[in-house]
Amino acid sequence: MLNDLVPALLNIEEAGFGHYRDEWQQHDFCFGRNLGVNRGAEYLRGRGAGVSAQGAYHIETPEGVLVVSGGEISIRWQEGRVDDGRT
Repeated sequence: MLNDLVPALLNIEEAGFGHYRDEWQQHDFCFGRNLGVNRGAEYLRGRGAGVSAQGAYHIETPEGVLVVSGGEISIRWQEGRVDDGRT
């Protein structure tokens, strides 16, 4: 596994995360799951919606899409899973 991981990580700097985005999306365990995002005093709930080409995680909330790209963020599983339509 490390033999595959190290070259890929080194290539991200050159090719960018967008090069790996589609493969990431195929294995995204959070996609379609109900999530809670803790950002300091703010706690938001939504559903995992994948990553951008820059590697920021998207979470669908009632207020719109929350883009999570850094900071002190933890994802806490919530009950339930939505069918994400992936095979």
